[in-house]
Amino acid sequence: MFTKTCDKQTKSECIAQRVVCICDVILDHPLFKNLVREQTHEFSEIADIIELDEKQMLFFKLQKMDRIYFVLRGAVKLYNQDDNSSKEYVYQFSEQGDSIGLENLFTGLNYYPYAAVGLAPSKILSLKVAEFKEAINKDPVLKSNFLEYLSRLTLDLYDRSKDFVLSSVAERLLKYLEWQAISRDSDGFELEISKADLANYLGTISATLSRAFKELEEKELIRVDNHRIIINKKPLAV
Repeated sequence: MFTKTCDKQTKSECIAQRVVCICDVILDHPLFKNLVREQTHEFSEIADIIELDEKQMLFFKLQKMDRIYFVLRGAVKLYNQDDNSSKEYVYQFSEQGDSIGLENLFTGLNYYPYAAVGLAPSKILSLKVAEFKEAINKDPVLKSNFLEYLSRLTLDLYDRSKDFVLSSVAERLLKYLEWQAISRDSDGFELEISKADLANYLGTISATLSRAFKELEEKELIRVDNHRIIINKKPLAV
């Protein structure tokens, strides 16, 4: 449940108790920048927190899209699977701070075009679609933020498409690992996803991904210590 007013507890303490001031959660996402805390309280009536276990489905492909989601903690895989085979395409790994379904809000789709499954135990904030669309239409700040979000998403998709054409698997892997280091503010970390999923996301197969890891190690760009990956060069600037 959500409280109606702010309190002095930290966000992590609130989430742990499942009593969360809505403004302390959503103001972390760029969609809600430049909103005052009082403006966000109206979302408490259309919001909820979901506890998602590893390998638990958040929703299925073609399921009615009645909510959008924000990852508070953990990781969620968005993917499509060929109905006639076991082939899978990983659209995105959504981690802490990422949204799910936001880009489809005004497309006219009334279903999710991909499936979503937990990659780790996760806490997810959900907002009802119909009411949230109405809020965006009424609030010029939210509307401007939403358009900026879509623009950034378009640029991200462009960069990913360009990388598939112009970059080697090793280069794509290094870029992914560097961004992981930036998001975690640490040069050393453990992957929260399987190498099979990572290979799929990078557009390759497991054997080629293993060779890419070896290539980066031989060039002394990374070190792999058990399951921990250490970046040996300064990550790319944000």
